[in-house]
Amino acid sequence: MLDDEKCLCGSGRIYGICCKPFSGMKIEDYKRERESKNYIKAYYIAIAMLTDYLVEIKKHTNRILKDNPAIGKFILHQDINALSELADRIFCSIPEGNTDN
Repeated sequence: MLDDEKCLCGSGRIYGICCKPFSGMKIEDYKRERESKNYIKAYYIAIAMLTDYLVEIKKHTNRILKDNPAIGKFILHQDINALSELADRIFCSIPEGNTDN
């Protein structure tokens, strides 16, 4: 994804200043930030993980759906499950009443 493209997370900002700074972070980074009570950073990591995944879907799943619909549908189902898990992480990033850091 190019720095000056609109970010796939839906924020309306450009990728270079939105999710790119957190791109490539892993679940371990997310968990470490939550355990340290850095809820805002955990949230941004979760959003960037979602964006990273959407970039992969855009690159691969769309092409596979065209070339081999049966396999494409299976992969799309897997993508939807993974996106659901990422969305759960995003919504659980900041416990209620903990938006001050």
